[in-house]
Amino acid sequence: MNDPARSSPSPTVLIIDAEQSFRSLAAFLLLNEGYRVLTAANAEEAEDLVGRYPLPIDLLLVDVDLPPSGGLWLAARFLARWPRLEILYSFREVQDDPVDRGLLPPETPVLFKPYGFVGIRGTLGELHRRPEAAPFAPLGL
Repeated sequence: MNDPARSSPSPTVLIIDAEQSFRSLAAFLLLNEGYRVLTAANAEEAEDLVGRYPLPIDLLLVDVDLPPSGGLWLAARFLARWPRLEILYSFREVQDDPVDRGLLPPETPVLFKPYGFVGIRGTLGELHRRPEAAPFAPLGL
């Protein structure tokens, strides 16, 4: 996915969340920052979009509680296909943090719902500052 020969002028973010309000908010915030944004309500839509989209996907923003199988499962499928894909996990309950439950490594950046520009900006910046960060680079964040 992150093939330099196919790279786009601005990073592409795929947002997968069953709740339309969160998809719309994240898309609005990221589009205003200059990102290319794709949205999907479920795994099937996401797979279809990725199959038709001609540019690489640089970042996956996925809801951990995505029905029916969950965002962790979908992210693992995408990572198996594109090992350098950056993934940002979002979820609703702070007390149900997948990092705390041992489902994700401790250094995994996560985005708590409800989020806004500050939350997305801070978390994307955290993603970019990780030592093993892939070519994904936040635009002006």
